[in-house]
Amino acid sequence: MIEPNFYFLIDRDHHSDEEVDSFWQKFPVANEPNILIWRRKELENYLIEPDVFCSSKSVTASKEQVTARLLEIVQGQIYFDTARLVVSEIRRNHDKSLNQAWGKFNKTMINHTNSINSIECIAVLIADLKSPETLKEFTETWLVNKYQEKFNLMTGGADTIEIGKGKWHELIQGKTIFNTLFHEFFKSPIPHKDHRHRQFAKDVLYDIQRLHPDILEVKNKISAVISPFPA
Repeated sequence: MIEPNFYFLIDRDHHSDEEVDSFWQKFPVANEPNILIWRRKELENYLIEPDVFCSSKSVTASKEQVTARLLEIVQGQIYFDTARLVVSEIRRNHDKSLNQAWGKFNKTMINHTNSINSIECIAVLIADLKSPETLKEFTETWLVNKYQEKFNLMTGGADTIEIGKGKWHELIQGKTIFNTLFHEFFKSPIPHKDHRHRQFAKDVLYDIQRLHPDILEVKNKISAVISPFPA
């Protein structure tokens, strides 16, 4: 049971736009669990935007270089993340037995090099479903159409990834992308990893609030309910 006097800020993960919006609109609610869900999959999805990432004085590359590398990484990851959206929908709305196979599926990322391979990976996962009735529902036609629907959502209908097109910047796994960009482009005299991350957060704090109203809104909503409490 979640205590109503606790406040939670969680990753978006599988939540729909409607679910996310409903939590934002009603927060806070007296005597109910109070949860805010990032409008993007996770916090790092805000940090990987070139304008935000390059606002750190310790980033050694130009915005153009960071953008090119970002698009390259996303292009290589888009097939797996599209498959992840399909599998998440099946888990949420159709068959909870996929929960046990979820960890195994996450390890197949290296196999998702194009749409065909990605669909094949999902088909293998669906074949392990326990329920014959559920298995019949997910035909090859259904799977191909559902994958294309999610791919178009991610890319905006384009074959290649573009900045500002589609919802990939909201729904892709931003943590792995951020870690790659951080490792390649963030150069700091501070050797300890935790201190380097703190420095990056301090560098981009102003710009991330200016460029992403979500961040400022979260800050304001939480400050409004936390400030009356004693220190």
